[in-house]
Amino acid sequence: MESIGGSFAFIAGDVAAKAAPDGHTLLLAHFALAITVNIASVPFDPVRDFAPVTLLATIQKRDRQVGGSREEGGHSSAVRMPQG
Repeated sequence: MESIGGSFAFIAGDVAAKAAPDGHTLLLAHFALAITVNIASVPFDPVRDFAPVTLLATIQKRDRQVGGSREEGGHSSAVRMPQG
């Protein structure tokens, strides 16, 4: 196993795309890898060069309490801070 990180999986994606198609290479990447071709020039095509193997995880949507107010979701990274 070799962990190659950085550049939103551009480097690891390039290495995986160029690897021999022998079934011994597995790329574990964030879903954003599929849209990278729309925002950056990458040396591979995520749709053409890769095939999905399995669903790894699902995330449930929940309501959560943030700073005294109720926030729907759980996916937001922005939190409103109290003024003062």
